[in-house]
Amino acid sequence: MAVASSEHPLARLAPSKVVRTADLARHRYIAREPGSGTEALAAEMLGTAYRRGRVLELGQVDAVRAAALAGLGYAVISLAAVREDLRLGRLRQLNVGRRTLSRSLEALRRPSSLSPALGAFWAHLASLRAGTSR
Repeated sequence: MAVASSEHPLARLAPSKVVRTADLARHRYIAREPGSGTEALAAEMLGTAYRRGRVLELGQVDAVRAAALAGLGYAVISLAAVREDLRLGRLRQLNVGRRTLSRSLEALRRPSSLSPALGAFWAHLASLRAGTSR
């Protein structure tokens, strides 16, 4: 999802108003390193606005989150990384006119004896796949 600090000028736009490419280009984009999964989704989400203006490239999701919280620009970041910041109003989701994107992941397990923790992890993954998790 695209986010900015609640104090950032982009966040002050009405939630229903789509942030235009020209609006995004006037502000710094806080990016992950090229080749990261987040950046692949960001390019799809932002379309022609992707990396159109100034870019601050950081190597860790926590650094991207901290830069966005500090008001250094806007970012595309996973909901899991910013859920609490959104709930507390420190960050606001930007309406960039595209749906929230997601990616699917697959996990393969080699036959082996499982520790209790690893067994619980695989059971949890199986429940997610079956749609029975909490």
